[in-house]
Parts: sequence; structure tokens; C-alpha cells
Amino acid sequence: MDGGPRGQVTAEPREFGVGRGRGWRHPERSLADLGAARAAVDAVLAGHGPSPALAVSVRRASPAANDAATAFQDGLPPSLCTPPLNVLRATLHPAGLSWRLRDPGQWREHVLRRLRRQPARTATEGLAELLAEIESHPAPAGRATERGTATWSSRCSRHGLR
Repeated sequence: MDGGPRGQVTAEPREFGVGRGRGWRHPERSLADLGAARAAVDAVLAGHGPSPALAVSVRRASPAANDAATAFQDGLPPSLCTPPLNVLRATLHPAGLSWRLRDPGQWREHVLRRLRRQPARTATEGLAELLAEIESHPAPAGRATERGTATWSSRCSRHGLR
């Protein structure tokens, strides 16, 4: 940490990650146990209708969705639809929804890049297994190109999203 402008303390975002032994650990609770917060999540999901909306956990499981989002599950094999639906499995599995994506290769690379960074930042159990599973799937055929990946990377850099 160092002194920033106007004497503010600044730090790299990674220094605050629980995965590095810092930060607070909170016990994970199911969405059903959250009482008023669950009602708020349901209201947000309903308010997005008729557009699809999902509540997604740090493990990318979706414990709640609105009616429009459940329509995306049509045609998925039952093994991918077991509750709670894992959004990354559903979109990146070869039998999943990747055929509905404009550029499945670009989405896959984006997801893998984020999943590789997340364990060090959050210490969430199960992410390494999810990463290994997704990496084991063949890269989808589609419009993914070196140029497309470079374009996405440059956009992320420009907006500080790396």
C-alpha cells in the first residue's frame, strides 16, 4: 500500500483477496436462507421480465431465474440441468448452449481467463475443479479467431477490465 492522491491509501485490488489470507470469510448460505434478501432477488428477477435474468453465485451456479431464463434450458441434456444449474457448464459443455453464442471460442477464453484468476482472489472451493472440467471440453468450433480474441483483450484493457 502507498499514499495516493490527497493522502488516500491505495492498494492493488489483489491485496485484499481472501485467497491470499486477507479479508473476511463469511459462511456461505443458500439463497433460501436469506429471508428478505431472497425476496429482493426474486423481485429483481421478476422485474427483468420479459428479458432473461439469473441470480448467479461465485461458483456460477444459478439458484434462481425468471421464466424467460428458464426457456434457455430447453434442449439441454438432463445432466446439465440438475439444480442448481451451473451457467458455465450449461454454456460451455459440448452438448450445451454454445451453439447459441455468437462467438463461443471468444466466450470460452474469457471465462477461462477469469476462472484462472478467481481462486487466488476468493478462496472459493470447487473453482479449480470447475476450471479443469471446462478446460477438458474441446474448444468450440465457431467464429473465434486470433483477431477476435485480440479485439476482446484490447477492449478489456482499455476499460480496465483485465
